[in-house]
Amino acid sequence: MASTTVLPHSNQLLSTIFETRAKLDPNGVFEKFPVSSTSYEAGFQSITHLQALNAINYVAWALEKGFGKSHNFETIAYLGPNDPRYHLVLIAAMKVGYKVNQLFIFLTTVLSNA
Repeated sequence: MASTTVLPHSNQLLSTIFETRAKLDPNGVFEKFPVSSTSYEAGFQSITHLQALNAINYVAWALEKGFGKSHNFETIAYLGPNDPRYHLVLIAAMKVGYKVNQLFIFLTTVLSNA
């Protein structure tokens, strides 16, 4: 595994850190998540730095195409599970100037009480 030049307390933007990691260690593991949403027995799936960067860039492109670049740090809502997709959407939104409000907690609570 290649070592990264990113310092823990650097002033680099998060999207720049992802680009650096994807360049220096494209096959390094960005995140692991359970294959099953109900059990760990099925094992875990990994997302590499390069896969994460490609997903971030694609989502950033789609957000910019759909909403345009944000100039006032507007908020967009993310409605979905708390899995790697949320992290990728969050970073992509930052890349085009948005912040993200995650709504999954509210919906999980409402659905479990129904």
